[in-house]
Amino acid sequence: MIARRATNAMKVTTAQIGMPVNERPSIAAAALAVSNYGKVREKALSTGEVEAIREISRRLERLAAQFDDLMALNDKFMALQGFSVDFDPATDTVIFKVGDVERRVQLKRADPSVPIQMRRLTEGGAYLAGSEAATADEPQLRLELEAKLESFYQSAHRILKLFGTIPELSRIRCAPITRVRNNLIEHPPAEQFYSFGFGSTGPRVKPMHRGTPAWNDEGLIPNTGAFVSAIVDGIATAGSKGART
Repeated sequence: MIARRATNAMKVTTAQIGMPVNERPSIAAAALAVSNYGKVREKALSTGEVEAIREISRRLERLAAQFDDLMALNDKFMALQGFSVDFDPATDTVIFKVGDVERRVQLKRADPSVPIQMRRLTEGGAYLAGSEAATADEPQLRLELEAKLESFYQSAHRILKLFGTIPELSRIRCAPITRVRNNLIEHPPAEQFYSFGFGSTGPRVKPMHRGTPAWNDEGLIPNTGAFVSAIVDGIATAGSKGART
């Protein structure tokens, strides 16, 4: 069965204020930055660097499609779980729903004149890979989620490696992508169970574990957001340096 675990769903802290709920990043922004860089720097790049840019562009195109597929799968799992968290900015109220049961928690503003904005609330569930499913459709959904999620991180990691072959872009790095790929997919610690999660921050790799791990996969949404920001900001920095030389 799906492990119907709502992590910290009933706890709202100051760390959860300041970012829109479920804000999904756009990989297209990273692809556009790479495309523009390739056009502007085409004459200065070696044949190998031009080929690296071409591969990066194509992989980003595929990643964008994979991200959409994974979030669609994530939404299906969330619908199966029947748990949701919403925020009403008009009344500063967090609304928790499990089936037909609803609970409302009204927050108190630190400054009455400043509206509260909710960040992503960690809401969702997890399951052990290969464990019994609750419905007839769930086994296929699990297979798709697992294969596409691991493939996403492998390809994103390959993109980071390709940036390393281009001197101007070699400083583009993304710790969340590298950690999930290296520490949870390729070389996971013994205390991390082979499991997968879903929720308001997107699909997650190995969310089930013994004890307290050194760190957790925060979810596909924040990890992809960090990945896109690393690329866009890294290319912008390279461009500003190139303009001064």
